Amino acid sequence: MLGRVPGARREAARWSAVEAELNRTSKWLVAGCFFFAALWKHDVEIMWLFLGAIANRILSKVLKKMLNYERPTQALRSDPGMPSSHAQSIFYAATILVLSLFHWVKTNYLSMMLVPTILLAANYLVRMLSDSS
Repeated sequence: MLGRVPGARREAARWSAVEAELNRTSKWLVAGCFFFAALWKHDVEIMWLFLGAIANRILSKVLKKMLNYERPTQALRSDPGMPSSHAQSIFYAATILVLSLFHWVKTNYLSMMLVPTILLAANYLVRMLSDSS
């Protein structure tokens, strides 16, 4: 598809460095967000979310070892690629966001419109990640 649009390959190549840097620093960005959220909220709820994120990470490692699904041959890393840690983390965050939305604003028109939007956005991000790797 990129070959048919003039300049599209150049445009995609321009953003590949940005995507690579975001991918490389994503764990630090997420850790920084948790750190600032813990400083800002400093309550039990944020600690439960943090423990859930840690449990999610451990589950991802266990599933990777159990499934041992190889990455494609062109992949840069050699560790098992399934399930995707990024995809699992995105859906953990989306689930927390949906549950928090129902907790804060209850079930109303706004929440019923935002929940599918959040889940569709998470699905889009995961599919975008799987297409780029």
